[in-house]
Amino acid sequence: MEKMEFIPLDELWKKYPNKFFAIVLAAKKARYISREAREKGKYLDKKPTIIALREILEGKVEYTFTSRKTQVLQDINMEDESTLGDNR
Repeated sequence: MEKMEFIPLDELWKKYPNKFFAIVLAAKKARYISREAREKGKYLDKKPTIIALREILEGKVEYTFTSRKTQVLQDINMEDESTLGDNR
């Protein structure tokens, strides 16, 4: 059985005091990662949520507020596909 990766949520809460915002951002990023992998026929070694949280903590996800919604503007790592695993 594969060992689960530990995501230090305390660091996430320090970076984003608004927990609701942090969770919404992670969910949107995870959906983006999942959709990109599916469209490119790539296999993800980890769950999209884990990848998204890790990228958010590393500062690789940019966002802006538009109205009352959050929009992920640019993902630095998706261009080089470093977050995606091998083809299935």
